Amino acid sequence: MYDFSIPMAIMDYIPVFFFGITMLILQWSLYASMYKGAYALLAAGTINIFFAGFLKATWKLFYAAGLCDFYLLNDVFLPFHHLR
Repeated sequence: MYDFSIPMAIMDYIPVFFFGITMLILQWSLYASMYKGAYALLAAGTINIFFAGFLKATWKLFYAAGLCDFYLLNDVFLPFHHLR
């Protein structure tokens, strides 16, 4: 049904980790200037989006390797992004 290769699935981790590193840098620089409630919401949203991308890339890797098709890892991507 899907046409994924293992190198393509591994490459999907790169933007996820760049996003995570960038958001950590942004959060460190904004910590002193934000209200703590707003900072907590930013941190929670960052965690949700990071794990959604990480789980989607993991699903692609498992699917490309032929290990299994955890449909939940594929289906959880959209709800995580709409929690913001």
